[in-house]
Amino acid sequence: MSITLTSPVLAVLGGVWALLIAATAVIWRLAPAPDSELRQRIRSWWLIVALCSLALTFNRTAAL
Repeated sequence: MSITLTSPVLAVLGGVWALLIAATAVIWRLAPAPDSELRQRIRSWWLIVALCSLALTFNRTAAL
């Protein structure tokens, strides 16, 4: 069984990805220390959003 993503879900995912891209660009521009808390938080959000996006694109069994 394949899960079809609706327009609102795709819009939210696109917005989250856009925010992460913008945050990463700002961090690169400001260039804080490599181990700064903000940089680590953004890195962890990349992982969270990537895993959630993958889980939403696969069927229910694969996502579990």
